[in-house]
Amino acid sequence: MGEAYIWRRQFSLDRMETICGIQRMNSFLPETLRQASAFARCKLTDPGMDCRLYTSFDGVWNGVPAHFTLEARPLFYDIAFKAYAKAIAEVAEYYPGFAETEVTDGPLAGERRLSFPKALDEAASYWLSLRFWTIVEDGEVTAREHVEVAPDPEGCRVGGRLRAVVTAVLDREETTEAALGEIAAVIATGRPFPVSDEEKHGNPRLTARMLTEVSLPELVLLNWDAVCKPASDHDKALFAAIREFDFEGVRRALESGADPNCVAFGDTPLYEVCMFQWCERFPCRDEAEYEENRRNHPGPSSSEKIRMVDLLVGHGASVNWAAPNEETPLCAACQLCDRELILHLADLGADPSIRHYLDDCQSKWGGAWEWAHYMCNPAVDHDDETAWHALCERFKAPFGGFPERKRA
Repeated sequence: MGEAYIWRRQFSLDRMETICGIQRMNSFLPETLRQASAFARCKLTDPGMDCRLYTSFDGVWNGVPAHFTLEARPLFYDIAFKAYAKAIAEVAEYYPGFAETEVTDGPLAGERRLSFPKALDEAASYWLSLRFWTIVEDGEVTAREHVEVAPDPEGCRVGGRLRAVVTAVLDREETTEAALGEIAAVIATGRPFPVSDEEKHGNPRLTARMLTEVSLPELVLLNWDAVCKPASDHDKALFAAIREFDFEGVRRALESGADPNCVAFGDTPLYEVCMFQWCERFPCRDEAEYEENRRNHPGPSSSEKIRMVDLLVGHGASVNWAAPNEETPLCAACQLCDRELILHLADLGADPSIRHYLDDCQSKWGGAWEWAHYMCNPAVDHDDETAWHALCERFKAPFGGFPERKRA
């Protein structure tokens, strides 16, 4: 199905909680910025939904030891994808003045956006909603179950094993842990997972919640096939070098013409550098194994990351461009509680107030503050206040600062 994004217009009768959150956030912004943020982005297949699951396991693929990442989703997502693609093509033809623009700057450069004239927004979205359900209910689009295995094109390895991604699309109302285990048990032995070849229509048994989340009338489908500017060979070489944390490889790719602000797998080069950990290259089944991997495979050090950051910034990388996941390099540094890197990014001009649209940040907090606050919470993480205090060394804390907690 690939990377499929939807852009949602903010209507006065908007029913979506996330959009309402954006509108509340926008009330604090100047009018010019509110106009600039008229669209909010989300993925159709939202990984936060209960019916979409991930897991990982080891096995064999084509006779080679492999580490698999398995993602499973209900077949209805593919049917919804096709229904919206068909509906948006029809509404674009039906309504005059349907405009196409192209992003010329930032990590989404090259992306095409489609929008209705303002006067037709509500009418067009209402028609789109009705037409979507007609397409689904009348069976005008169909999809098949499939389970696909795709080895990492860059040949990256995890703990000496080939990295591979398994995508499972099954005709089930929801995906369960048991289903993941069933698929993993077959794929791990190198055998294909059996699925039906029958073309399927919309499943009427789907839960009301799932139907609500994928059929809102505010949805306007855009550019399913090429959300981001296609990566050049030099861009691919840049990401491959970053995944090996190869400084000279990164330098060669940049000097050969790689775009320091390109996007691959939802991240920019600078974000991947700031988020890099050697321990992530090794599989783990639980928190204890993850912590053991961190002890056994430390690094890169803050100074090594700073050196790589300076190389990218020196070739034009922006410290404040958020990748499609809406997180900045400063957010990554806060997640890892890397004080030196946080301070260095701040000195380079990083802005902690940049928000991501799809989270539950408080209205005056940006993503970096939110991550720093999260890492402070002993109930959900490691009770580490490093990131918060590092931000406070360079910026004024929102709401006057983080409240002191009583310690035992």
